Amino acid sequence: AIDNEGAITYLKEDGPALAAGLALDDVVTHIDEHTVKSKKDVTNLVKDLPVGTKIILRIERGDKEFEKVVRIERAPQGF
Repeated sequence: AIDNEGAITYLKEDGPALAAGLALDDVVTHIDEHTVKSKKDVTNLVKDLPVGTKIILRIERGDKEFEKVVRIERAPQGF
């Protein structure tokens, strides 16, 4: 899950984000080449992508910035 500022607040134990090395409080700044400023941006950018699609996340962690490739999975119920 991502909060309104793009920070990761929940990682599914066996999910693709955790497997890619993302951590709580990492901030998603871009998905592919699209700027992310809010949770709504994340939702709008990934909601129609087919399961299995690979996306590039640009992440800020403290004063470091890096990219990770993550595969889209079906969202858990309630998300």
